[in-house]
Amino acid sequence: MALNIQKLADAIVEPIRRAQAHHQCRIDAGCTLDDVLWLVYISAARQLAEKVTRRAFFNQTWQRTLDNFPLAASFDYTPSPADKWNWPVYGGMWNRLTIDLPMGRALAINAITYIDASGNPQTLPASQYYADLSGIPCRLTPSQAAESGMVWPWQGSYLPGSVNIQWQAGSYVQLVTETFQAPSAAPWTYQLKQPSVTAVVSVVNAAGASVTGWTFAPGLIGLPSTLTLPAAEAGLQLTVSYYVAALPADLLVAMLMLVGHFYRNPEATTDLKMEQLPIGVQALLSSHVVEWTDYRPC
Repeated sequence: MALNIQKLADAIVEPIRRAQAHHQCRIDAGCTLDDVLWLVYISAARQLAEKVTRRAFFNQTWQRTLDNFPLAASFDYTPSPADKWNWPVYGGMWNRLTIDLPMGRALAINAITYIDASGNPQTLPASQYYADLSGIPCRLTPSQAAESGMVWPWQGSYLPGSVNIQWQAGSYVQLVTETFQAPSAAPWTYQLKQPSVTAVVSVVNAAGASVTGWTFAPGLIGLPSTLTLPAAEAGLQLTVSYYVAALPADLLVAMLMLVGHFYRNPEATTDLKMEQLPIGVQALLSSHVVEWTDYRPC
C-alpha cells in the first residue's frame, strides 16, 4: 500500500526573520531592494530542511489515506486478547494492527473517517482508537473500547483511499498554558506572554468551558502575538493554551546557510566550482532525520 500523504495546511510562521537573513548575508538592514525575495528564500529553506529531515517543524495539518484499515488476517484462527503476549500473535497480529503517521512528532489527531461496508461515510469516534503521541512516528491502534474488540472497523470491500486520517504535526514546538484577565474595555485584545507562537489550541473560562469567537494574530518568530476576544468575555479570567517555537539552533543555522546560498546564487548554473562545507547544511540536518524503511500498513 502506497504512503499517500498530503499537507493540508502549512505553518503560519516561518522560523527565520528577515533581519536574521540580512545579517546572514551581510546586508544593510535598511536595504529593501530584495524584500520580495527574502520570504521566498526563507520558505524554500524551511521546506527543503523539512523534506530532508522528513519532519514538519511547526504546526501543520497533514492527511494520510489508506485503501482499507489494517486487518489481522495472517492467521487461520481468531486470536484472543489473552494471547497478545504469545508468539506469533504479539509479533504478528498486534503489530499489523498499527498505523504509523509520518512527518515526525504528532500533536493531535483531528479525525479518522472511512467508508463503511454499506458505502456510507463514517467518522471513527475518538474512543475507538488510541494514539501514541509520544513516539516518532505516532502510532495508532484500536482501543480496548472498540466495538469489535480491539480491531479496526470492517469495511467489506477494497476501496482505494477510503480511510482518511488527518492530524496536526509539529516536531519543534512546546505547549504553553497561560491564565489572564480579559480586558474590561475595548479593544478586547491580549498580548500573549510567550513570543514565537505557532498556533493557539484553545481558550477556556474559569469554569472550564470553551470560549468561542476569539481570533489570533500571529507575530513573527521572536515577537509577540495577539489574541482578540469577544466582548462577552470582558473582565473575566481566561486560560489560553498555545504552541511556541522551540527550534534547535543547529537547524536554524542550516536554514540560514540555505538562505545565504539562495541569495548569492540566484541562477540555475554557475562557472564556479563550489564544494559543501565539512560542517555544512547536510551535516547539521543529518542528526534530525527521521529514519524509516516503511510505514505500517504497507
